[in-house]
Amino acid sequence: MRTECARQLCNRFAVAMYTIDATASAVRLTTLDPRVVGTPLCRLHADRLAPPVGWLLRDERPTVPGASPGAAATREGDGETNRADVEGLLDARTPLLSRAFRAVSPGEPEHVRSRPAT
Repeated sequence: MRTECARQLCNRFAVAMYTIDATASAVRLTTLDPRVVGTPLCRLHADRLAPPVGWLLRDERPTVPGASPGAAATREGDGETNRADVEGLLDARTPLLSRAFRAVSPGEPEHVRSRPAT
């Protein structure tokens, strides 16, 4: 039986799994192994997995099929990448949000006020 990704609303098949070592402040990402207890993830979510700030992510998956996991990557969570992505999403100057908040603020930018209402 194939295992599905544990992420909510994801129906892809799992190819990796992660385990958490709280005492070492580390997240270990490995290939899917039914003998080990861990959380299964599809390739997309495994590649996007980010550890908490100050924790290490030990990616022990082979980099290419058949390669040994000796070249595993280790990276530290800094929180900066995710924060920058969210800040861009929260920019209320996008056209859609400008239309949504057109009548809310009396101090709207000039380019928003000059548009005719639809």
